[in-house]
Amino acid sequence: MRPDGRPGLFVRPHPELALVSLGFQVVDWCETMLCHGPGDIAEEPLEIDDELAGFVVACYALNPELGRRLESEGMLSRCKGLAKSEIAGMYACAEALGPVRFDHWAQRGEVSSWGYEYDEGEPVGRSVRSPFVRILATEEGQTGNTYDNVVMMLSKGRIASEVPGLDVGLTRSIVPGSGKIEPCTAGSASKDGGKETFAVSDEPHLYVLPNLKQMYQTVSRNLTKRKAAEPWMLLTSTWFSPGELSIAEAKHTQAKAIADGKIKNYGLLYDHMYAEPPKNPADDRAVLKALREAAGGAAGWMDHEARLAKIRDPETDWDDACRYFFNTLHAAAEDYVELVLWRALVVEGALADGDSVGLGFDGSDSGGDLTALVAVRWPDWHVEQLQSWEKPKGAKPDWRVPRLEVTDAVRAAFERFNVVKMLADPPYWRTEIDEWAAEFGDAKVKAYPTFSDVKMATAGDRFVTMVRAGQLTHAGDELLDTHVGNARRHKTRSGFRPVKKAERRHIDCLLATILACEALGQAVAGDELESDDNPVFAA
Repeated sequence: MRPDGRPGLFVRPHPELALVSLGFQVVDWCETMLCHGPGDIAEEPLEIDDELAGFVVACYALNPELGRRLESEGMLSRCKGLAKSEIAGMYACAEALGPVRFDHWAQRGEVSSWGYEYDEGEPVGRSVRSPFVRILATEEGQTGNTYDNVVMMLSKGRIASEVPGLDVGLTRSIVPGSGKIEPCTAGSASKDGGKETFAVSDEPHLYVLPNLKQMYQTVSRNLTKRKAAEPWMLLTSTWFSPGELSIAEAKHTQAKAIADGKIKNYGLLYDHMYAEPPKNPADDRAVLKALREAAGGAAGWMDHEARLAKIRDPETDWDDACRYFFNTLHAAAEDYVELVLWRALVVEGALADGDSVGLGFDGSDSGGDLTALVAVRWPDWHVEQLQSWEKPKGAKPDWRVPRLEVTDAVRAAFERFNVVKMLADPPYWRTEIDEWAAEFGDAKVKAYPTFSDVKMATAGDRFVTMVRAGQLTHAGDELLDTHVGNARRHKTRSGFRPVKKAERRHIDCLLATILACEALGQAVAGDELESDDNPVFAA
């Protein structure tokens, strides 16, 4: 819960210090000198609501004795449609030209050049000397929405007429005092050891790929070079997709650890607000109420009816709607399959010698993941984990999966059961899979890559459908149950596939189970054994 009582998370460095900030005059400067960016109210004087103004004040908090910035990084997490790119553009303009660094303490009656009346003893700001403002864009060949706002804000309104020497361009802007505002993409940032005084990272929930993470890390390191300029970075984002390990997810993990007292805060300001999704997604009134709550201070100007219509679009997934429009996930949205349904399928009993089964194998090489072998029986679709291999506690760093032991377990399964088909994930085990195919028949042993979105969406759909329909059973194996609970749904172009909720939460036993079900399903569909007419497994 946030200090204002709304759902969310708020942390700032040194909360024990009295709040002394340049933010009040920064807000006034922005509203006086800047206009709105592209949109319905383009070129009109910029207006900042109280909620955003509070974030600006927190961003420019100072050490009351030294007058130096407290934050080195600030993140604003809000729902989609809150004009976060315009907010980021506003900060870029202020950092290039506004009163954003401490100069002195105000005298009685002191007034700024643009008309702001200081309170006696209030910090007075100055502009950054030789500012270098970097705007991070996610795609090559485009400057991004943030810089589009910068171009309009600097080209129109009072700032354009009162600040001589502005040279606003489509790819970069030059500001008086040897300063510049420049967007960059992943390819260019990694080559540039710049000396940025401020950087903007808009939508870091998209920073999942290595090149985007590298861009963020490179620029973040650059911000440590100019001590006198007190550089910092702003991140503006919608809620991330858990498990993708985006920069936004990393910042939330860091903020949560700070709030829980697990780590020290070395300069992070984190402001996340969300609305609880309605318990009944079909209730329009409840959805509209949640949309207004998520919008916070922007609720008055946002088109909630249009957002409701988008949520009601058959192509809109409810999980995505919660993430984008409520800035959170609804309960159990992360679960790949509902645990309450999975646990309801427990029955006593074990596989017997001679049973017809499909086998699933998911392997690793070292201790990073588990290696698992799972069987599913025909015709009752009973799941049993035959064996798994995990790095033992206290094992040496160079521990490796005992490959001969794994091969012995596979051979024992073929000797014990009537294996109709085996699907095995190939990475690290291609040689062994080829050997198993040669020994037991290449029609029975097939490679089935779990890294393939198409294949895992197909196999996963079979598994999830069976769980929800109560068409399989299992013995309640604790490790398998844990791995099922560790998996979340990840939407791809091919459908949903299982991924880890967090990096160290293994799902290998689940993957092996999905492969085993797919193996048996393929055998049934291909008339490789006698089967009843079951539409779930029709070819």
